[in-house]
Amino acid sequence: MNPIMKGKISRIAFGGSGIAKNDGLVIFVPFAAPEDNLTIEITKQKKTHGFGKILSIDEPSPYRIKPICPYFGECGGCQFQHLEYSKQLEIKYLFVKEALERIGKISCEVSPVVPAEKAWAYRRHITLHLTPFERGFQAGYVGIDHVSPLVVKSCDIFIDSKQPLLIELQSYLKECNNNGINEAHVRILKASEHTFLLAFTFFPALPENYSSFCKNLHQKIPSCVGVVIKSPREVHSYGQTTASFTIDDIKFTYSPYGFVQNHPQQSANIYHEIVKIISPNSKKVLDLYCGIGVSSLLLARTGREILGIDSNKDCIYLAERNAQENGIQKAVFTAEKVEKSLEKHLKEFAPDTIIVNPPRIGISKEVLDILLEYKPKEILYTSCNPTTLARDLHRLCDVGYQIALCKPYDMFPQTTHVETLVQLKRGNDTTL
Repeated sequence: MNPIMKGKISRIAFGGSGIAKNDGLVIFVPFAAPEDNLTIEITKQKKTHGFGKILSIDEPSPYRIKPICPYFGECGGCQFQHLEYSKQLEIKYLFVKEALERIGKISCEVSPVVPAEKAWAYRRHITLHLTPFERGFQAGYVGIDHVSPLVVKSCDIFIDSKQPLLIELQSYLKECNNNGINEAHVRILKASEHTFLLAFTFFPALPENYSSFCKNLHQKIPSCVGVVIKSPREVHSYGQTTASFTIDDIKFTYSPYGFVQNHPQQSANIYHEIVKIISPNSKKVLDLYCGIGVSSLLLARTGREILGIDSNKDCIYLAERNAQENGIQKAVFTAEKVEKSLEKHLKEFAPDTIIVNPPRIGISKEVLDILLEYKPKEILYTSCNPTTLARDLHRLCDVGYQIALCKPYDMFPQTTHVETLVQLKRGNDTTL
């Protein structure tokens, strides 16, 4: 039988678990709130720390509220639904501040986290795993054990609970033949506030009845305006297959299989900040991991010359299309791996400013080494991971860069994730 302890949660660790102490050992407790007094079962223990789960809340934290999602505590997607929103922001601020100090060895001013105007039903898209059920499938997320599927009929950070989309999807998936399918998932995008696109991916091949399955889609799910279905060997589409949004009168089209930021209002806030803070003396900008070209086109419209690089060919196609449809001529895009093409473009294009928005793993060592050798006058770094951000900033600051701005944004309310925009300037040059 696992040991039982009573303890008070002192704070929230990066990743979302509460911290309690037991005989000098740190115990990480998921779904705890600061100042909770709890009875905890210690489920795993090592020499210096352990892991526990809440058996009872003996005295709830003043920051604890009732979660609205029926799957909270089982689903691995949200960690903070039980916390007042102001407390979520405070914790995320500390995630960024402490990562910079502990990992980056950096002491700098960190702006308060920019709150989201919309903290529910904000996501632009979600991805659900499809697991075989009888002859068809069920759709869901992965549970908190990171293994077990969790079938869902609602997702409050994606759509209002009154919207029947996910209930209709579960019924519809029963008709999709799972014979011979080893792996499958569906990405759901908002085409508008009340209409959706479905993008299915199946391995190793499409279901035998994929054609009739797709053609019946709108009949079964009235709010769905289009579907794309693909396997490694073929792709088919029915109805509308792209969606769009507008920032400052520029229309951006995106597809189900390319990257696009998930929170519409907060991502627009970040793009506006980039345009606002970039050095007025910067004439040429290299946009690494440019996606569908949002930063690139907003900056190109100010008269700057832009080169955008991304390895996703679908994204580059859409970036070029977005430039053409908006009549923006000073942005050029290329579908290449940053690691392989960066040195060439630095020599030929000679940018003043480099924008970098890498995946959660941060800037690869190979790319960072090249940047440190080139030493651009200005770097605008957008990160979704404080840990890898702090690691990369440590190396940049070591060679003389100074942090002119560090501004976190709550891109993912109800979760532990936080987006951070950092402006770095080379040395003490204030003329940039």
